[in-house]
Amino acid sequence: MSVPLFPVQIVYFLEGGNNTLPNWYIQVLNTEESFQFVGTTAAEQQASIETLCTAMQENDVNYLVQCIGEEIIIPSYYNAGQLVNILFGETNSLIFQADTVYSVTNGTSVLIDYLEPAGSALEDALEAIGWIFA
Repeated sequence: MSVPLFPVQIVYFLEGGNNTLPNWYIQVLNTEESFQFVGTTAAEQQASIETLCTAMQENDVNYLVQCIGEEIIIPSYYNAGQLVNILFGETNSLIFQADTVYSVTNGTSVLIDYLEPAGSALEDALEAIGWIFA
């Protein structure tokens, strides 16, 4: 029996109308798995999301494992490899806020096999809302 695959979502949780709080998270939908992006402000976290996007486009799992801790706060009970696997090895689509930006078309494949196109799709979505990549 195979494990069901769920989407991974990058989402901002707005509190009291204040959109400067550091409330950017990446979460696996339909699970308890949710991780905060690195940064003490929303702007710093946006830079972390952009860095994650760029790292994904390298299409190198080992590289992503090496740098994921610079972008996402890794809980003490996981290591970087485990976090990359949770976020990309057990998911089949990438959602930014409410919009699906990339989905794996092969039913049994996972995002970790499509890091470059998923990262490129995320970059396109971020640029469409006015985020500027340095």
